[in-house]
Amino acid sequence: MYTLTKQIAAVLLILGSIRDIRKRSLPVWTLYAVEIFVMIWGVWKQEVVWWEIAGGILIGAVFLGISKWTGEALGYADSGLILILGSYLGMWQLMILLLIAFSVAAFYAAMGMVIGNFHRKFSVPFIPFLTLGYLWVVFLC
Repeated sequence: MYTLTKQIAAVLLILGSIRDIRKRSLPVWTLYAVEIFVMIWGVWKQEVVWWEIAGGILIGAVFLGISKWTGEALGYADSGLILILGSYLGMWQLMILLLIAFSVAAFYAAMGMVIGNFHRKFSVPFIPFLTLGYLWVVFLC
């Protein structure tokens, strides 16, 4: 059964994807608001055990470090969303989500390069791929 929070998170991710595609940015305050909601709900419902949440947060923190180290080649909003999803889903579901997101993004980028629409410095919004991974993990796994 799908919980209300999973459905709310799906809607928020879809809206974030639309914003990321159109403006290539996501306001940081929205990430913080969602994080507070998810953390309170997760603690109250206890859907994931604490060590899986800690592992998901650690993975998100690593991605925030990657964003800083690469000069935002992977944006802070993308990494912040990974941290939020890790705190909500736990590390195992987050790892599956990331595998799906990076695989589909790599395929998309490769097809764009083969067709000739993308060049080496072309940037692709990543939140839609995270959304696709989330929808797959939550509703199909």
